[in-house]
Amino acid sequence: MSRAKAAVSAALVAATLAGTWWFLRRYAGGLSGVTAMASRLQAADWAVVLAATAAYYLLDWLRFQSLLALFGVRLSPWRGFRLTCASYFVSSLTPSAELHPPVTAYFLVREGVTVPEAAAVTSAKSLYMVLWICVIAFLSLRGRSDVRLPAAIAGNLALLSSPLVAITAGLAALAFFPEKAQRLFRSQLERPGVPAWRRRLSAALADFSSAVSRIGRSTDRHHLICHAASALFVLVYVFIGWSLCRAVGIPIGPRQALAVFSNSLMVAYLAPVPGSVGITEAATAYLIDPSMPAAAVSAAFLLRTLCWYVVMPPGALLIGLEIKDRGLAAFAHPARSGAK
Repeated sequence: MSRAKAAVSAALVAATLAGTWWFLRRYAGGLSGVTAMASRLQAADWAVVLAATAAYYLLDWLRFQSLLALFGVRLSPWRGFRLTCASYFVSSLTPSAELHPPVTAYFLVREGVTVPEAAAVTSAKSLYMVLWICVIAFLSLRGRSDVRLPAAIAGNLALLSSPLVAITAGLAALAFFPEKAQRLFRSQLERPGVPAWRRRLSAALADFSSAVSRIGRSTDRHHLICHAASALFVLVYVFIGWSLCRAVGIPIGPRQALAVFSNSLMVAYLAPVPGSVGITEAATAYLIDPSMPAAAVSAAFLLRTLCWYVVMPPGALLIGLEIKDRGLAAFAHPARSGAK
């Protein structure tokens, strides 16, 4: 990332944090208001919510492990959690989460995965997750008049989802028509006068398309497990949100909770804001109750804290230690990071 881009991203992160701080003070009385609402949770409530949160992060590991198993690689739950912490942290640094692919590839290469396989696994994992979120979110709104997306989001849903559609189409083409992709990329290697950088890029894309095809066409049970874990990931998120709402005194039924929290998770994944910070909390509170009372805002913030913010400090520490030991350039060239 260039210095100019880094400066812009830093400014956006600062503006996002400032906006979120204002939002919490305006609608929930700040962090003290959220803490007061959190005190309503009994020990039994915390036990249920924390157990569900642990399951939430274990499912993130399972999504990685099931795809890596297609390439004969095993990722332990502990290393999977470290990867989750790092990826959540770097995904919050830029609006487009552009640091997520190279950082994830860096850690996967250290697990013995090749760079093309790491890129394919990272892409497939993210794509499957977003697709399942969108499917569940859209289906949950059918026949419901009590849950509606904010107008600013509902009116721009086609624009917000257009990158997902383009990426899906591209990966699907690589997965189901790998021969054409291989011929296209390999032809660049055979043409005289092609610059060295284009040859390296073409070779990498050829290997990447092969890895994507191996995932997309796989009938292995691990491929099915990844899809099942992605769908269950959404449902566990919904359960945590539903449990928090009930604990702070918000009456909400299971079907309403499914619509509210699956759509708020869709906002979290699609909003063009660093980490979707603030936007997700506002959208979640609105979906719970358009008047956005303090209880709804607090429940939304507690949900995001458990399912995003809590892993950011260890992620920042992990990234900092890696930069100290191996240098920042290692993330741009994961193939040079070495095996674990």
